[in-house]
Amino acid sequence: MLDASGAGLINIDGRDLQVRQTRGILPDRNYKLGRGGHQIWKGKETSLRLDYVFTWLCPPRDEACEVYHYKGILDVTHKGQRRRFSVVGIGGS
Repeated sequence: MLDASGAGLINIDGRDLQVRQTRGILPDRNYKLGRGGHQIWKGKETSLRLDYVFTWLCPPRDEACEVYHYKGILDVTHKGQRRRFSVVGIGGS
């Protein structure tokens, strides 16, 4: 879970850990299917990196729509141990 300020939570081993987004890269503002970017979060003894591509975008003429669907890989490092997960998600404002 991530809020608009860049703060978020991830549950590892039954504990909610606080993380903060430190970096986010998109190739450009002209979002297209199959393109994406990455986001990096850091917390105490924890770092996350999400590499993703867009799988669904709002119709071009729908000015009220601000939602996108994505798929990607979430790379989690916690206390020196690393795991990778395939993820699907929904984002937007």
